[in-house]
Amino acid sequence: MALARGLVSNVAFEQAIGNFAFSLYDTVPKDGNEVLSPYSITTALLMLMLGTDGKTKNQMMSSMNLNNLPTNVHFNYKRLELKLTRNAKKGASLLVANRLYGSNAFSTYKDKVKRYYGSAVQLMDFSRQREKSRKSINDWIAGKTNNKIQSVIERKMIDARTALVLVNAIYFKGSWDAKFDQKRTRRELFSVNQRNRKQVNMMNAIYNVKSGYNTALNCKILQLHYSGKRLSMVFLLPNNVNGLNQLESKLSMNTFKNILGGLRTQETVIKIPKFKLETGYDLIPILKARGMTDIFNQRLANFKNMANVKRSLYVSTAVHKAFIEVNEDGTEASGSTAVRVPRRGGKKPRSFQFIANHPFVFAIRDNLTGTIIFLGRVVNPLI
Repeated sequence: MALARGLVSNVAFEQAIGNFAFSLYDTVPKDGNEVLSPYSITTALLMLMLGTDGKTKNQMMSSMNLNNLPTNVHFNYKRLELKLTRNAKKGASLLVANRLYGSNAFSTYKDKVKRYYGSAVQLMDFSRQREKSRKSINDWIAGKTNNKIQSVIERKMIDARTALVLVNAIYFKGSWDAKFDQKRTRRELFSVNQRNRKQVNMMNAIYNVKSGYNTALNCKILQLHYSGKRLSMVFLLPNNVNGLNQLESKLSMNTFKNILGGLRTQETVIKIPKFKLETGYDLIPILKARGMTDIFNQRLANFKNMANVKRSLYVSTAVHKAFIEVNEDGTEASGSTAVRVPRRGGKKPRSFQFIANHPFVFAIRDNLTGTIIFLGRVVNPLI
């Protein structure tokens, strides 16, 4: 019975962080290409929450939709992390950098962070070694992300008043379960908006994959698996060139799950532009907009469970940077979803058409838990 309750509570936790993922995406200012990792941000915030108490903790729990869960959210996270990493497959590289940097001794907090999150708190002397601290943080991030993400911390972000620095960086590159033939990639038109069209490198394929329509969202959907089929990329393409904002306004975790449940495996003509995105965010205004304010206030922040010091601790800097590249690379196809399967006899039904020649939303998710690893939009392909 205890095990059954644990399983139920973890499903509730996974649903909660899924809701928070779409809340974050909804709050991010959007004026072009965007990519963020809700999972990376959630991980770092939970690490931070481990050191809070009182109203500060309650505020974080409420902002992240975790206040009604019956069990220890940090234990729930550890169970989820084990699910995500235990059955890791070749061909999908997910590199996450999450760490807390501080200038004070953190007593038993360091042990708790290591126990639940496998990460340490790095002590830094921000007041006397600002540039050395900045370089050390950036070097650590670069090392954890295969040098794809660099210079996250700018000089202005660290000064003598800095108490804590919360850093998120993530790099992902996956090999398709069914690769695109580079010889079929060609220059084709992509409508950035109704008035602006440009030539892009468009990947082309015909595969038996999950795809379909959703009338409520007025869009087409395509799901492509990465090698190992543990992770997949989901594309949401508005039927109208200028329909991106309207589509995004209707997205939620429940909506997303319903969309995927309505897909069917069918022969699909696929056209997707190659793209490479790198974005950076100051998380403070984003998190404040979600109701998480006390951690950034020197007078109100309660980090009682982090350190017992006279000086008030608060979060002075919270940044997130993400990188993603989508191209033709992938492993040899296998099974019905890997190659085009000709139909025998009778009149051949028309293939489903997924032609991503205008702005679209994408998500990279773990297929077992539904965890959203990346969420973003492509308005102007950069390759």
